[in-house]
Amino acid sequence: MKVKIIGAFGSRLENKFSSCFLINDKIAIDAGNLSLIGKKANFVNHIFITHSHLDHILDIPFVIAELYPIRKVPLKIYGSNFTIRSLKKFIFNNRIWPDFTKIKIIKSLQYSLEFHEIKEGDKIKIENFEITPFSSNHIIPTFGYKILEKNKSGILISGDTWKQENIWKMANEDNLVKAIFIDVSFPKKFKKLAFQTKHLSTGDLEEEIKLKLKRKNISVFAYHIKPLFFNEVEKEIKMIRKKVYPKVKYVKQGDVYTF
Repeated sequence: MKVKIIGAFGSRLENKFSSCFLINDKIAIDAGNLSLIGKKANFVNHIFITHSHLDHILDIPFVIAELYPIRKVPLKIYGSNFTIRSLKKFIFNNRIWPDFTKIKIIKSLQYSLEFHEIKEGDKIKIENFEITPFSSNHIIPTFGYKILEKNKSGILISGDTWKQENIWKMANEDNLVKAIFIDVSFPKKFKKLAFQTKHLSTGDLEEEIKLKLKRKNISVFAYHIKPLFFNEVEKEIKMIRKKVYPKVKYVKQGDVYTF
């Protein structure tokens, strides 16, 4: 499995862009920076959305608007009932953006955009991948995703989250899972703000690893760092790596990992 970090951060500022993972160049988890890959986004037919906050859905309108004339199959968007309803009501409503679920692919009877409501525990199979949503602890309904490649390996992506049990339980119980990508938005001095907004701080991450991670052969990658606090979080992640858990890192835009 190849995982490319298209967007690594929890917002946009200067040259730092919001969350987007690309799996084997075909499946996206969130779309905060998907337009970065240009026309190659035409080969992305499946986007799994963690939740409906702007930094996670930002590029869906641009990608479908620019590329639907050359698409051969619909762009499929997956998310919870809350997420799908939000996208339909607040974005693709012909006021903010055209409703591409009613615009057909050129020279085709198929519509260019499809929404697919999924539920926690569903197993969505796409080619050699099985993608399972799980609940994360955020201020609105949010999914994380377990992504397994058949007969190979898997990863977990938390979505925006504060402290939770699901991601650590799955990591501990499934040896196929090789990496956790987890929201760490703030440095430890903003632990109260992290709690109020339901994101992890570096201090929270340290506590979660100490208390809940039983395996010692799994990589933990912090993502969704708020750009303004990147330098502080970077230093604190390095301290966690040195003192607590040697396999914790942070992601950068353009990083590519193979599992």
